[in-house]
Amino acid sequence: MNESNNFRLLNNNFGSEFYEKWKKDTILSAFIVAPSFFIFYLICTILIFGVSLKLFLILIFPVVLIVVGLIYSPYFLRRKYVNNTVKNISVKGDIIAIETYNWFSYRSISISSEIINIEIKESANELFFKGEKVFLLTFRNLDKSNFYIVNNFFDNIEELLNIL
Repeated sequence: MNESNNFRLLNNNFGSEFYEKWKKDTILSAFIVAPSFFIFYLICTILIFGVSLKLFLILIFPVVLIVVGLIYSPYFLRRKYVNNTVKNISVKGDIIAIETYNWFSYRSISISSEIINIEIKESANELFFKGEKVFLLTFRNLDKSNFYIVNNFFDNIEELLNIL
């Protein structure tokens, strides 16, 4: 590979808006709606049944539903996609470096590798990205293999695809 293949792709406004939307939705769900539902349900249950062992038994199932539906699902299940979505790509000679989005307490992932250790293929069934054209970037020498390159997050993805 020659030195003319040096370039950098940064995410565009569409990518930033997508990330901010999911982060805002997760904050709203996990830190505002879930505690509000829990407090509301707790107060209603105390008013109906009083403070007793029944209260604890009645609260178990709804609390588990609230935690799974409004905290676990948005925070942990979305992390797989958001934390592995490529934010920046740079190519210098035969070395490619990527950086992903961070997700709350999970830092962004930065990886660099030789281009020969990379495999890229188009994925048609990534429902999280709602019909966007997504490429799966796989580093053969790493365990954490799938990184998502969303076509509309970058302005000139064709140049990268030609190199890879």
